[in-house]
Order: sequence, then C-alpha cells, then structure tokens
Amino acid sequence: MLKKTISRLILMSAAIWGGIATETAFSTNAKQWGNAYPNSNLLALSINLRGACVKKSRKRWKKTWSSGGKVHITAMGALVDTRYPAVIPNNELVVGVRIIPYIVSKKQGKKLFLIPEQLIEKNDFNEFYPTYLWKANALVRHNSNNLKYYPLVLLKVNSEKERKSLEKHLKKQKWQLGILTYPIKATSVKTVGELLEKVFSQKRAKFLEGLPFDVVVELIHERGNTIRFEVKNVEKPSVEKSYVDVKNVVDKSTSLTAHFCSPPKISLPQSQQLEIGKSCQDDKDKIDKLKEERNNLKTQLDEADSRIESLEQQRQKQAVLLEKGKTDCEAQLNEANSRLAEECSDKNRQLTNELADAKRLVQSHLEVVEKLKKKVELLQRQLNGQPSGNHRLIVLSLTRNLRSKEKVIRETLIKVFSNWKTSETKTPFTLLTIQTGIRLNYPLTSDELPRLPIEGEEKSIKGKVERGLRFAKHNLRALDDLKLVDKIIRERKGEAIGSVLYLTDNAGISSKKRNIPSQQRGVPLAWRKDGIRLKVLTTEKEKKGEEIAGCQLWEYAGVAEKQCTYWQENSDTLKKELEVFLGITK
Repeated sequence: MLKKTISRLILMSAAIWGGIATETAFSTNAKQWGNAYPNSNLLALSINLRGACVKKSRKRWKKTWSSGGKVHITAMGALVDTRYPAVIPNNELVVGVRIIPYIVSKKQGKKLFLIPEQLIEKNDFNEFYPTYLWKANALVRHNSNNLKYYPLVLLKVNSEKERKSLEKHLKKQKWQLGILTYPIKATSVKTVGELLEKVFSQKRAKFLEGLPFDVVVELIHERGNTIRFEVKNVEKPSVEKSYVDVKNVVDKSTSLTAHFCSPPKISLPQSQQLEIGKSCQDDKDKIDKLKEERNNLKTQLDEADSRIESLEQQRQKQAVLLEKGKTDCEAQLNEANSRLAEECSDKNRQLTNELADAKRLVQSHLEVVEKLKKKVELLQRQLNGQPSGNHRLIVLSLTRNLRSKEKVIRETLIKVFSNWKTSETKTPFTLLTIQTGIRLNYPLTSDELPRLPIEGEEKSIKGKVERGLRFAKHNLRALDDLKLVDKIIRERKGEAIGSVLYLTDNAGISSKKRNIPSQQRGVPLAWRKDGIRLKVLTTEKEKKGEEIAGCQLWEYAGVAEKQCTYWQENSDTLKKELEVFLGITK
C-alpha cells in the first residue's frame, strides 16, 4: 500500500513539472524578437481584397481605392526575408526570420505583397492591403524597420556552429526567398493566419536547400497551435568516407608482423628458422604492396576531391549567372510592361479626346441640320397651306353652360394627357382656359407634363386639371374671346403655333348672319390666311330655317365644314378628337 502511494506522488510530480515545462516551451512571444506585435495578433488580421490597395503618390505611400472594384486572386504564397535575420543573446540555437505574405492578382499576374495598414496610416493596425503594382513591393524591400509588422518564424538547429552556418547561408542568398517553389492556387483568403497555414502545411522550406544539417521550422502562435516541422538536409557522404582507412590497416599489420616475426627468443632448429624468415619476407612484400595501393588510392581521392570542388565552383557560378539573368529578365519585362501600359494609357487618352471632339462636331452639325430641317418644314407647310408651326393650343371656354359636362371633360383630358406621356410621338401643346373678365389661364403645358405624376399629389395631372377647369363663368363671347388667343399667338417667341382646338358653346354669337359683325370673323379668317388651323368642338346644335347655329356659325366665320364637330356628352368622341389633334400614337 505504501509503495502504491509513493508511486502516485512521483507520477503527480512528474505531471506537474511536465506541464510547467510544456508551458515554458510554448511561451515564446514574437515581441521578444523585435516584432511590433505578437504573432497571434498579426495572424488574426484580415486581408482587404474589396478594392483598396497601396500606391505611391507624391513620394508618399497611401491607401487608395481602385476603380476596378474587388481584387480577384489566382494564387498566394509567402517569402522569407533573408537580409535581416533576428537573434536573441544567450539563445545560440535559434534564428528568427520574417515572413512576407503575397497574393497573385488575376489582372496583373504578379506577386503583390500584403502591406500592413500601420506602414501607410499611423493608426490602429486593422488589416493588410495588397500593393497596387509589382514595383510597389519596394515598400518592404528597402526598409528593415517595416519588417517588425510581419509574422516571425523561428529556425532551430542543434549547435552554435550550425546556427552560424545558417546565418551565413541566409545572408549570402537573395534578399528574399520563397518558402515554396510555386505559389499555391487559390481564389479567396480571409486572414494572414489562414494564408500562412496553407503555406506551412506543405512542410517545405525552399530557402533552406543546400544546408548539411537538419533545421526545425516553427511558426509562433502565442494563443493557438504553433506550426512545427523539420526540414531534412542530410548531405551525401563524401568519397573519402566511403573507403577503408588503408593506413590504419597497414600500421596494424606492421605491428602484428613485428610482433610475430621478430627473432624468436627460443631456440629453434635452423630449418624452422629459415621457414619462418621466408614467411616474414612474404608478409613484408604484401605490406609494401598494400602501402603502394594506399598511395595510389590517396592520389585518386585527391584528384576526385579536386574535381568535385571544381565542379561545385562551376555550379555556383552558373547558379549566380542564372539568377542574375532571371532578375535582369524580370526587371526588363516589368519595365517593358510599365512602358507599354503608359503608352496604352496615353493612346487611349488621346483617342478619347479625339472621339469627344468628333462627337461635339457631329452634335453641332446635327443641331444645324435640325434647324434647317425645321425651317424647310415650315416653308413646306406654308406652301401647302398646312399649319405653319408644330405647337398646338387646346382652348376651353369655361362658360357655365358647359358645367353639366365638367366631369366628362376633366376625366377625358386626364386620360389623354396620361396617354401623351407614353406616346411614341409627343406633340408640344399648351392648355388655355378663357375666364370672365377677358382673362386667359394656363393650367398645363407639355413642358411640365413629363415631370408630373398622373394623380396622388397636389402637383399632378389630375390636380392641375381639376383646379384649372371650373365651368361657372358668364359674359363669355365665343368669337370675341379668340382675340385673347390671337394676341398670345402673335406675341409668342418660341415655337410657332400650328393648330388650335376650341371647345365652346357658341355663347355670344348671333343666330342671324347679318348680325355677326365682320370684325368678329376677323380672327378665324386671319388664322386661315396664316396657315393656323382652327378645329372647333361646339355643344350647340344646328338649326333649320333662316337662323344659323352650331357648326353653321363657324362655317360662316371661315372655318371649314370638316373642322367643326358637334359634341354633346360622349367621352369617346372627345377623347378621339383630342388624341388625333395631339397626334398620340400607342
């Protein structure tokens, strides 16, 4: 029983100390190595691909928004900065390097670094943004202080000698090396941590190739799972180690021979002594032969080492030349792409300006042609006796005799004006009303009609018609009141009036021809002479006998028989007359 209790106490102590050791092992913080923030904070930051990017303007880096919208990516990866490895005193087995994530833009097809917001705007560190162009990657390339805003990766070795070799290996490389040979294909990524997890999950480190020892790679995550893997870099054994140490064998053989072939201290027969001496001589000849073979092998090994060293030097020179040629080609290609983009931009700008000038010239010519066309049309109308203008007048006499038809007239006008808004041809018009006191009112014009709703508001087609048409006036005179309309026509400065539609009850016109003075008939006759067509809708019936009424009065006043219509209360007839007058087509 006592033994079991002691065993349990030992196990509990081991567990406690094991937990403390585990906690200490994972307590490494990136800030200890000179980073501005712990790795966990950096890995949690999002990557902004909504259209923002980093661009240099007036010798200053700033965040801007691209007109192309969201940045579409095709691949992603990360580079290791080899120029500024980090070390901590008293920690001789670890070297720290910074990881610079990048994306490959679908539009440009180049590696674009992800730049921390802290480098652009000195405010809260919230997101990473892609660079605008490949050459904008220089924001990280030329400033070692900017690297403290990137995640830290630790490289662990087994001895101080290996650590020094690792530092030397990193510094003699290019300033940045890829972790993988090729970027990882991807179309979306949200955070820096998500991007680096995909990269390090490959468990490869291209930048460590060529080392003669193993290296443990750790991506620190203070509040999560640290990604850790080992890179095997065991070199093949040299030729010298693959052969037997002949000198050692010969030396041992010589000592054995001296031991066994020395003159015997015991007395032997002479025949036996001769036999032993002969055997010793044979062994000595064999030893000399082995020495000679050893010397030949050593010479061959020296020649092989010299050959290997020469080949290695050639390989390194070729690698340097190849890398230099690759860098030069990339620089020339980037310069050519940049120059081509600028030339295309200038050419597009020039073509755009020329196109705008051509459009303005065509527009000015079209305006001249349109004016000439209208002038020719006006002359043609005058020659053919047609209305001289395109503008139409709808004139309503608000006499109290039409009060019974007020509702029908209002509703019909609202329908016709609503159809005018959707008509393929929109003839310009003005609605006029004649009121008591020889006054004209303008309830509605075609210029304001497109902006008005049909109903529902005070300023609507229905509202304007209902407020402007109140048939309760008296002392109106159908012929004399046309003088007001004629004055408007003569004083009009805009488009000429071509037709007039007149709705009246013939108030104030005598039923006897001799009682109608010529001055009353003057306006219709003058309009007819000027090519202004008068269309009359009258609610008065014709009479038989000597007296005249209805359309007979207007025929006597110079209005053609076909241009006068008797109308009672049929809304369809009124609607048809108005739509024909305004040229409404559906």
